[in-house]
Amino acid sequence: MTRIAKSKPSLTRESSRHPGDDDSDPGLLRVYASWANELKARYERVSDLFRHAPSIGRSRELYLAETLERALPAHLAVRHGAFYVPGLGASSEQDILVVDTRKWPPIEEIGDFGIYFRDSVVACIEVKSKLTRKELHSALRSMVTTKIVGPGLGSRYALFAYETPLAAQDILDSIENTVEFFDNRIYPIIVLGKFVITISNFNGKKPRPSFVLTAFQPSAELDLTLFELLEMLMEIGGESPFKGLRNEIRSHFAPVASRTFVCPEERPGTGLGTNRD
Repeated sequence: MTRIAKSKPSLTRESSRHPGDDDSDPGLLRVYASWANELKARYERVSDLFRHAPSIGRSRELYLAETLERALPAHLAVRHGAFYVPGLGASSEQDILVVDTRKWPPIEEIGDFGIYFRDSVVACIEVKSKLTRKELHSALRSMVTTKIVGPGLGSRYALFAYETPLAAQDILDSIENTVEFFDNRIYPIIVLGKFVITISNFNGKKPRPSFVLTAFQPSAELDLTLFELLEMLMEIGGESPFKGLRNEIRSHFAPVASRTFVCPEERPGTGLGTNRD
């Protein structure tokens, strides 16, 4: 701990730090870890009670949506439904949409279901109960198609699963490195309590740009996998209130697997060589 000087301190960046600007807050992080534990317990409870797959599927979406909504700023609404593209019509049904209510009113809405203007949607989240190879391929293909016609730069597309029989490296190795996936890369991929997969390096150098997907495993004492999704969404709504805690957050994750993706086709000319951010 730094001793407080008795003489008048100089107004340096360090000495002018606010007492609340600390880079460690274990109490706050434990709160978010407890939300992840609650979410997992609710998912397991409904899985034990229901044998009807659609009921389990809808409840898993509602549980996650409820958790996200209580953590996000009031102007970010967590909904279910579709976004509308002028001239093309409504998208396919999305498990979870995060809608910026300050931009445009819903076209149609009843309860948590609605159709929203594309430009008011800031995130699309695909939710899976158990992430198998088949479910992974299906989800990524669907999300790539959604991203091609959906909200553009600044929006996020995430895949969230409650459990998986696969190891992190198995998931990375199962991702098809097509031109469409490379240009419309989907991240993060989150499996509750197990790992977070995100882009750790991007190289736009032509003719063959590349990026790396890395899987990070949470520490045994603190599960912050759900926190990664929350912080990503908070950054969309404005500056994250957890900016000063990033070093602390990173200390609770360890890299466990990685894979480099190289663009399947050469990209001559200038620029990054990708169609989407």
